Amino acid sequence: MSIPKFDLDTFIRLIEQIVSNTQVGLVVADARLPDLPLTYVSRAFQKITGYTEEEAIGKNALFLHGSDTAQPALAELRAALREGRPHHATLRNYRKNGEMFYNLLTVLPLFDEQRTLTHFIGIQQEVADLKHAEEDLHNIHAAYNARLQVMSHELRNPLQAIAIVVDLLEKQPHTPSDAVFHRRISSLRRAVQHMADIISKVLHQQPEEMSLDLEKVNFCLKLEAVVDQYAEVAAQKQITIHLDMPSEHCFVRADRIAIIEVLDNLISNAIKYSPPNKTVHIRTTPTGQLVRCDIANEGQGFSEEDKKHLFQPFATLSAKPTGGETSTGLGLSIVKRLMDKMNGSIRCESEFGKGATMIIELPIWREGL
Repeated sequence: MSIPKFDLDTFIRLIEQIVSNTQVGLVVADARLPDLPLTYVSRAFQKITGYTEEEAIGKNALFLHGSDTAQPALAELRAALREGRPHHATLRNYRKNGEMFYNLLTVLPLFDEQRTLTHFIGIQQEVADLKHAEEDLHNIHAAYNARLQVMSHELRNPLQAIAIVVDLLEKQPHTPSDAVFHRRISSLRRAVQHMADIISKVLHQQPEEMSLDLEKVNFCLKLEAVVDQYAEVAAQKQITIHLDMPSEHCFVRADRIAIIEVLDNLISNAIKYSPPNKTVHIRTTPTGQLVRCDIANEGQGFSEEDKKHLFQPFATLSAKPTGGETSTGLGLSIVKRLMDKMNGSIRCESEFGKGATMIIELPIWREGL
């Protein structure tokens, strides 16, 4: 006996019936339009809020907050919407009759086949009181934190094993002809130490509480170390790295782990998106109260549409790696977040077909400030 397949119309009607009869409020907002207007609200949403479909469609869902806009959770929600990432929040919402209720909200981004953000789905669950909502959120965070810390702990042992091997190799006697080998081992040691620092921070802090330690950091030394780490990778693609730095070292106010993460991502990308036999230009200059670093490649560059999504998580851009490398679409969003936390900035200058320059700026270290 053959089972007939659903055609598209039947499938859509079935989904609509399921959604319309659920007790959880569902909304859909169009991320391609200004102000993220609602394009769908479920029956449960209408029942919870008292607003009809006609009254809600076309509005931004934030209208449910009324004049209660000073909620800290709203700022976090807006940031998640700007960055196109999933988010959980507990909000004070208001029904049509003015009655306040607590909304345990989950926001999920939807992407098309080109990984372009098209819609947000909002899942709205009314909770009896704030205590229940806080307990639900606490359980979600606890499970996430526990898993992340287990993963970090599991990574620690193999990383320690690698560190021991590197230490043994460094202690072996070297001849002048072993200079390249010794440089590679030193680069590997720095990479292992950087990974260990990140894992240690995760193990000793809750992820949502992780803060950066802004201190005096020798930017030039950090930059030289990362460039040296990628020298072999660039050489394999016949790419030259041209490093231009001031005669005196520049000290910035930054987190020593985060700054390496930033430079690692940007230099890795510059090499990844450069065709063979090209040059990556890196220039550092003090400019007033800031230290500026330009990292330029001679690759495909970015279109105007690319630039709109450059720092969004999982953004799919027109430029592709030139040597079969992989890309998660997360690197630049991480860099942007870290630069913001260090009171720095990042921007991109690019013309499609003529390469791209990533420009970062960090505050110069001032004693006593």
